[in-house]
Amino acid sequence: MTKDNRIISYGERLWISDTDTIRVEQITPSNLDLFVKPQLAFTRERAYFYADIVDR
Repeated sequence: MTKDNRIISYGERLWISDTDTIRVEQITPSNLDLFVKPQLAFTRERAYFYADIVDR
């Protein structure tokens, strides 16, 4: 959960959504895929993750 009460979720990419709607926004570029076992780290101001560039 972010400081403005939004939810961050992940799969192949990172997504963010409001808690009161189902509208989900992709927050990582389409040419990046998170690793099979995503490694995420959060500070109060930032989110860090590992990703691969994919050729689509």
